[in-house]
Amino acid sequence: MGQLKDEDVQNEDGRIIYSLYYNFLSVEVVKAKFLVPIHSNKDLPAASEEGRMTIAAGTQIALPVVEGKNGRKAIRLFTDWRHLYDEFGTKGGAAVETIDSLISSFDCAINLGQFPRAGRYISLSVFNEMEEIAEKMDKAAL
Repeated sequence: MGQLKDEDVQNEDGRIIYSLYYNFLSVEVVKAKFLVPIHSNKDLPAASEEGRMTIAAGTQIALPVVEGKNGRKAIRLFTDWRHLYDEFGTKGGAAVETIDSLISSFDCAINLGQFPRAGRYISLSVFNEMEEIAEKMDKAAL
């Protein structure tokens, strides 16, 4: 979607292509797991086999939040380690989260970085719309 230029969606074919991409993206976004960078003032313990960890008392954790749209904060999420490392380096860790676990508190900025058109901004209303699209596509596939 980010590779489509504004003039590409000015005609019917372009709008259909954009809509197809958006529908496919919607299906994947609602079920995808994203990396959320975590920076702390202490070394974080290794996660258990179940992916859980107990953080020591007094540990301060910072999540990458940016100014979002409409007065809402947006948390930065990444689809892969390369994008995360490009923005934050290899220090620190990451939690694995779905958007539905975050969207009530934050909008989500996916792969926000050097090439903004390659990323996606997901607000609560956009996520709700994506859930509806994903549900319709799942039903259509049955």
